[in-house]
Parts: sequence; structure tokens; C-alpha cells
Amino acid sequence: MAYEGEPLNYCPANLDLSKVEMIVVSGSTKYGHSLLYIPKNGLYFQIAGIHAYPTMMNELGYRRYLKENGKWELGRIIYALPQPEGAYYELMMSTSKKWVWGGVFNNCTTFVEEVIRAGGSSSRINNFPTNNLQ
Repeated sequence: MAYEGEPLNYCPANLDLSKVEMIVVSGSTKYGHSLLYIPKNGLYFQIAGIHAYPTMMNELGYRRYLKENGKWELGRIIYALPQPEGAYYELMMSTSKKWVWGGVFNNCTTFVEEVIRAGGSSSRINNFPTNNLQ
């Protein structure tokens, strides 16, 4: 089984979510897949399962993830979050429950969007990851 990251059943302390990035990588469909990246901490977070906890990776883990899954990075979108403590709380809460994948809705991008919105961003985010790169 290809590497998807470490199960996120706790939220690391001292995360700086004042600036985050949505990473869009190639996926099993033309719409790709989204991950949340926290640049100041060098950590990636994602949902990668139908009923699973979020996963977390450092930079080496992210490179491994791309290689083992045959993916490549398509782009990054930067978000400045005026309420980083809200984003942290949302990420922390996501570790307490398994994510139920809903296809187009409640998908990988929804996970990223919920953290970004909780951080005070009003940016419009499309549930089809590659549509956000246009």
C-alpha cells in the first residue's frame, strides 16, 4: 500500500497557521487532490480515505507520498489567515473523528477549506481541486 502519511490522531502543538497553502496534486481523476500545508512548520495534512483519520507528513513524507502514489504537484495557493487560532482549533477537532468521504462533497478540498474558513478567510474554494488553480 502506498504511503499516505501518518494517522493524525492528535494535533501538534505550536502550529503557526497565520499563512497556509492549499497544495493541489494530480489525482485519480482530472480534478486532482488537495492537501493543507503549513509552511512555517513544514507539515502537510490531508484526507485520504473513505472513512479515515486525517494524515500528516513532513517534507520527506510528502516527497515519499508523491513518489509512491505516482503523483506530481500541480500548484499551490497561499492563504493569509487573520484568525489562525480558529484554524488551529478546526484542525485539532478534525483529529478527534474519522472523516467520511462524500465524493464531490465532503472531500479532500472540503477538509482544507474548513481549516481555511475557520482561520477567517472568505476566499471561495471550489470542491474540484484543479479548478482552484485557474
